Amino acid sequence: MVMHLILVLDTAMAVGAAGLGVPVAGGALCTPDALGPQGLAMNPAAASSLDPELMLDVGMLYSKLEVQLDGQDPLPSSGSWQPIPTLGVTVPLTEHLGLGGLFYVPYGRGGGGPEDGPQRFHGIESSVTVLELDLAVAFTPLDIFTVGASLRAASLSLSTYKAMDTGQLIAGIADVDAEGLVGDPFLEGYTRLDDGVGGAMSYALGAHIRPAEGWQVSAYYRAPMSGVTTADFVLVPSNDLQVEVAGQMETPLNMPPELGVSVSVPFKKAVITPQVHWVGWSSWASFTSRPTGLSAGSSDPVLDGVLDTFGLTIDDLLSGVSEVESFNGNTDIFIFGVSGEVEATDRVALFGGVLAHGVSVPDDVAHPSSLDFATTDLRGGVIWSMGKKTRLALGGDALFSATRDIDSSVLSMTAPPQGTEAVPSGNGVYQLGLSRVGLTWLQRW
Repeated sequence: MVMHLILVLDTAMAVGAAGLGVPVAGGALCTPDALGPQGLAMNPAAASSLDPELMLDVGMLYSKLEVQLDGQDPLPSSGSWQPIPTLGVTVPLTEHLGLGGLFYVPYGRGGGGPEDGPQRFHGIESSVTVLELDLAVAFTPLDIFTVGASLRAASLSLSTYKAMDTGQLIAGIADVDAEGLVGDPFLEGYTRLDDGVGGAMSYALGAHIRPAEGWQVSAYYRAPMSGVTTADFVLVPSNDLQVEVAGQMETPLNMPPELGVSVSVPFKKAVITPQVHWVGWSSWASFTSRPTGLSAGSSDPVLDGVLDTFGLTIDDLLSGVSEVESFNGNTDIFIFGVSGEVEATDRVALFGGVLAHGVSVPDDVAHPSSLDFATTDLRGGVIWSMGKKTRLALGGDALFSATRDIDSSVLSMTAPPQGTEAVPSGNGVYQLGLSRVGLTWLQRW
């Protein structure tokens, strides 16, 4: 039998051009055509810098989600700031060969709500953080052509705490009508995932082609990244009883493939770079988690009596958690944009850009913990050269997300099984506020 739970938050809340939700180092400084550390988050060919270069970016990401579900009080909401530091380095070994390394946080998200709130079945507390280390090599066989490749390693940590309806689990195991079981306060419990850790590895490819003076065509591909995280798992069938099921839960770590191309065009003292990106979020449409070593820490005659009514035992309840399927329904997206840089003075350059994308989570499977928005990202900043070797950049991203008014979500406990059941339905109005500010230090030798 299968119990449907949402174990991790959908990572598509705020898809940036890096594909994983966080506007990466320097905002508009990070583009497919960029050279040096600031370009490594997209294109490993950026490792072909002319001089050794170090980049330290200290960014802060602000997010606030407001939700008004149909027939429910507005969910409590408050904005929060999250740090997103980035450290990168590129070193030319020869005239034709360069190495690069980048350590950054491509994704981080957390949230919570009251234990007795209407969205407790979606999530009471959740946290997901991804750390990524990229090691890149770039080769320039000709003045007009550079090719690069990188090895990518990611570490993920996660935790979740949410309410669960044991009545639905019993109905599924016993194959009986759920009416009267679903929504019974006595059969409401919770699940927890704690100290979830895991890792994954992948690769990226990239190229720069310079067909004429000042012109550059850039392309990159970041392969999907898959691994497994393992977390301590606790299931309490009823908040009114002293019964606990414990073990571990193995959950896939899936990061989407990404593909992008840009064309840099010189214009007087400026460079304009139109670009398009594809992010394969459909690879995250569904996933299966598997518990291991489950055992009941105690028993209770009241729960035993409920189970006996349906010809079940606590061992049957354990077998009902043999596989956990989560269905997010994600679809692929395209991101279109343009960025540019203009020399204002000998020491000051201005940079900026705009990116726009649609949604990857369709209305019919949307709910507060699986959601994204059609977003326009306005990026801008200033670069100050303190000398021939040191530059400082101050940049920001203002992300304007379209309000989602959803009236076709099928995610409710009483809806026919079409993925992950959730309480209450995801129908309602959603609004997201999102912005980023960051200071970037670039040092050459």
